[in-house]
Amino acid sequence: MKNNVLVFVHGMTTDIAPSNPSQEGGKYKNFWAALKAHKPELENLFPDGPIEVEWGHQLSPSENVE
Repeated sequence: MKNNVLVFVHGMTTDIAPSNPSQEGGKYKNFWAALKAHKPELENLFPDGPIEVEWGHQLSPSENVE
């Protein structure tokens, strides 16, 4: 069985409080909407949308690195 996978990965940021690219109005949502507007067939190829990977954020004091 063939599956298409679309992954959005953004680079590291030095922002102390970076924006959330996955929230409504965030960069991932806006980018995906623009891609679908330009190439509507993408929605059929990736019906579940993209996998959204966030990395490079500084951990908050409440997060454990173990």
